[in-house]
Amino acid sequence: MEGRIKKFWVGIAVLLIAAALLLCVFASWRGSLYIKPSGNPQYTVTDFFDALLAGKYEQAYACLSDYTTLGLEKEPTSEEARLVYQALKDSYAYELVGRCEENQMDAVQRVSLRYLNVKRVESEISKRVNTVLALIVAEKPRNEVYDENGAYLPELTDEVYLRALQQVLESPGFYYSTAEFDVELTYLNGEWLIKTNQDLFNALMGGES
Repeated sequence: MEGRIKKFWVGIAVLLIAAALLLCVFASWRGSLYIKPSGNPQYTVTDFFDALLAGKYEQAYACLSDYTTLGLEKEPTSEEARLVYQALKDSYAYELVGRCEENQMDAVQRVSLRYLNVKRVESEISKRVNTVLALIVAEKPRNEVYDENGAYLPELTDEVYLRALQQVLESPGFYYSTAEFDVELTYLNGEWLIKTNQDLFNALMGGES
């Protein structure tokens, strides 16, 4: 029963790769004269995370320099993955760490991001499935548990996994993790934009990217 949720995160990874292939190519030539950037790069960081936490994905993606989408707006198809994805989105919380460091056309802001650790959720489900299975088997007649070959019916295993997952997500805070990482920014077309990195992806995907 392990890894059922992973299919959704594999799909997200594919979207990230596809998005990378569709990047807009920005001109890197900055001319012989140095132009001092205007605006505060820290505002872009807060705008991105505030929009993300509010589910305003188009607004959040407008803060990125290298992706037009991260796939976060796409809901998974299975009930189990939807439950985890909703818990993941509900878990997000962030704060800026220290001051933003600017270096000509680039900047770096340290960020702390809380998220639901999907690997810990799956590990806890694995610990619970046998207990849940025993309870469900005791509740049901034999023909609703086994097929003609004595194997568990597929719908039974689905029910066991879903019930174990629901139990785990009753206390999602036990499975929160916090990652601290640098958010890098670049000044393009008159505004500060975020350059995505693997640390950001990992936290947004619950440690699964």
